[in-house]
Amino acid sequence: MKYKSGRADSPLLTWVISPSNETSKQIERSLRGSSAFQFGGAFPHWETAVNSIKESNPDTMHIVLVDEAREVPLDLKWITVLREVVSAVLVLAMINDPDDAWLLTAMEMGIAGYLTKPCSYSQISSAVATAINGGISISSDILKRIIGGARQPATRKNDFRLSRREEEVVRLLVDGKSVQEIAEQLSISYNTADTHLKNIHRKLGVSNSRSVISIALREEIVRL
Repeated sequence: MKYKSGRADSPLLTWVISPSNETSKQIERSLRGSSAFQFGGAFPHWETAVNSIKESNPDTMHIVLVDEAREVPLDLKWITVLREVVSAVLVLAMINDPDDAWLLTAMEMGIAGYLTKPCSYSQISSAVATAINGGISISSDILKRIIGGARQPATRKNDFRLSRREEEVVRLLVDGKSVQEIAEQLSISYNTADTHLKNIHRKLGVSNSRSVISIALREEIVRL
């Protein structure tokens, strides 16, 4: 798994933001020897991380693993700055036992996924692959819990005017499917699935699939 940039595939430049040196070292060991990932560095807080990322290769895909802790909370301000200084970036949160309110807020920030600590190479690789393909990576236990709160049939009016097909696309997004997987499951082309997704973004007033998932759960658009 590599990110196509310019004339050749390049490894995914990976950074860690964590107050724990042990966590940073564990991630570095997990990625050591991988041709898909290049460890960029580890930092105790957002400001130094963003400054270093800004000075690195702006054309490659950047993966930022944030150790959600009191010292390093998810911060929309820094996430926004990060997206302004590099052309392609995915932010993944490392957190154990997050509550539903935190999850929904993080999705609204556009976080690409959630990893439980300690993070293995396979866990990181799988989460990144899902995010690059347009999905959102959430551990199965977390996904079951937040979806569990939306299992009852929706009783409110569908104010977003989603078509039946668009609701199917939303449901598959919540299930963690990528655009390609949605196309295959619905027996439609990739371009058709992508068009449905763009229409959903427009109707919900959002710019990314993570926000779609957040709204779908909060407004009970999904019916499971």
